[in-house]
Amino acid sequence: MKVISTNQELVALCNKAQNQPFITLDTEFVSEKTYYPQLCLIQIALPEKNDLECSEFIIDVLSPKLRLGALTEIFMNPGIKKVFHSAKQDLEIFWHVFGEIPEPLFDTQIAAMLCGYGSQISYSNLVKDICKTNLDKSQQFSNWSTRPLTKRQLNYAVSDVTHLRQVYINLHKKLFENRRLEWVEELITEMSEGCKNSYKPEEAWKKIKTRNISAEGWTILYALAEFRELEAQTRNLPRRWVLSDHAILELISVKPRTLEELRSCRFFNVGRKAQNRFTMGLLEVIRKAIANPKAPPLIVQPKKPRNSNKEVTDLLKVYLRFSSEQSGVAEELISTTDELREISQGNLNVRPLKGWRKKVFGDNAIKLCQGKIALTIENSNLAVVGK
Repeated sequence: MKVISTNQELVALCNKAQNQPFITLDTEFVSEKTYYPQLCLIQIALPEKNDLECSEFIIDVLSPKLRLGALTEIFMNPGIKKVFHSAKQDLEIFWHVFGEIPEPLFDTQIAAMLCGYGSQISYSNLVKDICKTNLDKSQQFSNWSTRPLTKRQLNYAVSDVTHLRQVYINLHKKLFENRRLEWVEELITEMSEGCKNSYKPEEAWKKIKTRNISAEGWTILYALAEFRELEAQTRNLPRRWVLSDHAILELISVKPRTLEELRSCRFFNVGRKAQNRFTMGLLEVIRKAIANPKAPPLIVQPKKPRNSNKEVTDLLKVYLRFSSEQSGVAEELISTTDELREISQGNLNVRPLKGWRKKVFGDNAIKLCQGKIALTIENSNLAVVGK
């Protein structure tokens, strides 16, 4: 393991990586008190261990002698596969720091969900299963912004990329043998595009979970979420310090029009000084939202229609679980409950009925709705009958 803290060392690493088929990557950061996570370390491992040359590196991002620009050359090199585990947050950080998302990518968590490991398996559990190694996770919640870093911190950080090499090779082989490499590439592309939208204020409403919201309520939700995002970015504060999700939902319900009504809201009593700075601003945001309503997106319904085919939806849920077990693909990658509801009501233009999902689940889901196949019990196990 080598700790890199100068530009000369970083350029030497990039030169070593240029002709490699893949590199494994991870980051360490702190984000408790800021909107943008503070990147502290980047860990990189080259494919093969070499007793004469170091193949595992920790880039000390906080070193005053270091400029990260050289990394862009390997991040965007189409000949080098960049391998992560559970890459979403890492990619959001790279998008903010570099303005680019490394390509091409491979995410071992997504790959594992296509190889029978269930939903969102942890890195440590994958390493335990594939590498037969138990990882020491005692430094998981370290403060990575402090210097100097301890030996235990460095060993923990580098372990996140050393074993990832074997995990990647193992999962890539399985996906190749099962002809599922294109599936994982499609899912990773979807994730990457989502990461590029992670800091867009106009997309901020998607981060707030709500149900049965009215059209007017959605307009206020959109406006308040955008307002919060802009304030959080400008001040570099966590979103919740500006306005919590519960506060936004309360404002949607109360729709205060005066300062007195606003101050009567419960969230004003939680002791967040940041929230009290925007009293008049919040009233103006709500007033403008009500005066200039926006049309809700198609995925947001004023009131969710009654599911007239609930029994069919329930049957599809059973078949989804069966399909997941038979294919080794995690349920959440195949379909959501809302998508099952759409299928039960005759909508054929949904994700589970397209691409690889159609083969795993969609074809038979349609036949099940049409009565062409049925579910039964054989030898205490669920089975499909019919053609």
